[in-house]
Amino acid sequence: MHDADALPCSACGAHVHARRTRCPHCGAPLGASGGASWTPQARPGPRGAGGGSPLVPIVLGLAALGVLALVAAALRPRPRRVPPGPPPALAGSILRPVFHTRSEGPIEAGTAFVVRVPGLERNVLLTALHLLGPDGGMSRAVPAAEVSAEVEAVSLTDAFTGYGAFEAEEAILIPSASLASNSTPGDVLAFWVARGEGSPLTLAPEAARVGQRVWLSAKLVDGSDTQLHPARVVELAPGTFYYEYLGRGPELQATSGAPVLDGAGEVVGINLGGGVYEGKPFGMGNPIDNWRPALERALAR
Repeated sequence: MHDADALPCSACGAHVHARRTRCPHCGAPLGASGGASWTPQARPGPRGAGGGSPLVPIVLGLAALGVLALVAAALRPRPRRVPPGPPPALAGSILRPVFHTRSEGPIEAGTAFVVRVPGLERNVLLTALHLLGPDGGMSRAVPAAEVSAEVEAVSLTDAFTGYGAFEAEEAILIPSASLASNSTPGDVLAFWVARGEGSPLTLAPEAARVGQRVWLSAKLVDGSDTQLHPARVVELAPGTFYYEYLGRGPELQATSGAPVLDGAGEVVGINLGGGVYEGKPFGMGNPIDNWRPALERALAR
């Protein structure tokens, strides 16, 4: 039985003589009057009975954070699953263009390809703007804003067979197109093509990622009939992506403007050239996320 002059300590609950100023059991100070004091909120009690464990709010908070993290992960866009490839055969998709210019006559240069754009009655021819310049055999570089006035027509044939000749229609004005490698939309050139001409490719919904396998689809000047040249993306830079060819790599002459494809055979970029770095052949291109928005705005005009 406890002493009649003893009161419970507010910290540990032990009974302490009323004259003491500090609990001899836990060292906690006692009531301001010199005796022990007791408050229901301070004394530990059973869970859920007004004196619950201080760990409960912490545990509940951590649980809530865990739920939020799971929800955020579920809503986060996941990278598209791309088949490992190689892409399917592309008969009639890779083209040799001849640009009929007003100032310098016909200019045969590079490679081009046709794509289908959902919702449009006509297809679109894509290639590289720098072909209308010294790299393509012209005396000057034609600015994007002058393409419509300079190019009267574009004749196209299958790059591998030489058959299936047809012509592109008027140029699609992309006024912000530029030869600067870090610009947006960068080195891109487009023309309208009548529906049914060529074998159109599909634009990929997203750009290639570092480490992803890609294929340059182009006819080489060495006479080889190899259509797909495998590579792996090694670097992404503003307005440009770089890919290292597997094996010896292709002879890159006349491949500017050719499509770079993913394993599903969809276009992830436009080839612009390449070279050799530390003994390894590489290519560089204009990635689709750099020029697609500008192209879509131009098509909507």
